[in-house]
Amino acid sequence: ASEMGQGAAQAAADTPPWVIHDIRRTVRTHLSALPVQDNIRELVIAHAKRGLHRIYDQHTYRDEKSHCLNLWDERLKAILKREPTPVRRKAAV
Repeated sequence: ASEMGQGAAQAAADTPPWVIHDIRRTVRTHLSALPVQDNIRELVIAHAKRGLHRIYDQHTYRDEKSHCLNLWDERLKAILKREPTPVRRKAAV
């Protein structure tokens, strides 16, 4: 096996188990850092409007959600451009 393949295999072995909801939680956490209203962030991850807003506010917020997702796209691209930080392992005790 190639050295690169061995590194990828080791990284996969060291990754703790995760579920799809972890991705949703991570996205929502990062959306909080964007200059977007909280209710728009919630709509982007498909949370329903609450209380009377669900009944009386029938606006789709399409433009606002699109703006939020464009900001998220820019944020992801910025993250991907950074050089990876080496993983620091705890010393064996």
